[in-house]
Amino acid sequence: MGAPLPQVLVPQNGSPLGGIRRVFGARPARVGMGRRTQSLQYPNPGRTTRQEKRCCTLGSLQLSLYTEEDNKPKLPHFIPTDEPDGLPRITKETFIDILDGVHAGMTEEVTIIDCRFEYEYQGGHIEGALNYNDKEKLASQLFEDAAAAGKTLILHCEYSNHRAPIMAKFIRQRDRAVNQEHYPKLTYPEIYILDGGYSSFFESYRIKCFPQSYVEMSSKEHENACEVGMAKVKRRAKLSRAQTYAFGQGLPRVVEPFPRPINEAPQLLDSMDIDISQPIVVDHIRPRRLESY
Repeated sequence: MGAPLPQVLVPQNGSPLGGIRRVFGARPARVGMGRRTQSLQYPNPGRTTRQEKRCCTLGSLQLSLYTEEDNKPKLPHFIPTDEPDGLPRITKETFIDILDGVHAGMTEEVTIIDCRFEYEYQGGHIEGALNYNDKEKLASQLFEDAAAAGKTLILHCEYSNHRAPIMAKFIRQRDRAVNQEHYPKLTYPEIYILDGGYSSFFESYRIKCFPQSYVEMSSKEHENACEVGMAKVKRRAKLSRAQTYAFGQGLPRVVEPFPRPINEAPQLLDSMDIDISQPIVVDHIRPRRLESY
């Protein structure tokens, strides 16, 4: 008889290699260098390193020498109690002092902006005031003209309750957007609203108006022009809002007739007890509008 055959342990799954143990050792070294080693020895000249980015950021912060103290109003003013976040207002007495040069050392050149409609402006305005009732046009004029930077802006409308505050807040928001890289710098830090508007100013200082008259916004002679102007103001206010929609609300109720293929399921209609001669009110699912200002 010959030598006995070696015994092979066969596992339950039938594979003859199941009993062989694999020895795990250190993996062979890879040929070449890793990305980090390559980047250290052969840096990319077109790529900004972290240290360079940090230096650039610190440099931009150091170049911005403006603080919120520089944006504080210099003229005598007040902020209405019902508008704690509103822009400062000045009285007509302070405004007269500005026109007479009493506060010449506290402000730069003053620009008066009349936010009323054209027929109101032509019917009588503060002498030297500019007429702008479109906030986009006013913003374009202010921020495209480098020579106007730093001027003191005084805005007003008829009563300074609606149109002038909207224009002033829009200019301040545009100013923040233009100077966002140099916050809190402002191109026009001195923005004021004339309290009482043209109505109150004309009552006390008619001699400072040209022509010396007062045309109300709601005058019957300009009723059509007033409606057109108010429609523009409302439309611009709607377009300036950031609107997002969520599934659920948005479309109006629509009255629709019964669907056309009614003969296909007469038994179903009978079981539902529906009067097909009457229209059915359908509530369309509409997106819910979330408005931010």
